Amino acid sequence: MKSEILYVDDEEVICRLAKRQLGKGEFAVTTIMNANEVMKVVRERKPAVVFLDIKMPQKNGLVLLKEIKADSPDVPVVMVSGNLNSETAQRAAAW
Repeated sequence: MKSEILYVDDEEVICRLAKRQLGKGEFAVTTIMNANEVMKVVRERKPAVVFLDIKMPQKNGLVLLKEIKADSPDVPVVMVSGNLNSETAQRAAAW
């Protein structure tokens, strides 16, 4: 069974691209477009890594990062954004 990558982004085209590109290797890729579903998947499946968009309508990626690290501190999280500033990067790095 392949290890799982969880890619979270509210844009369908980004999720499709991530699944196509990241799925070429040794990982199975699951995409989620609804931030409210992320914690259930993280708890149940303990993905090898979570790629997490910072700016989403249901729940901010920094809030999700905090929730993931509180519940599953060993799950690595990579924050992604098309519009990153230094303050956001510093806040994400604090976790």
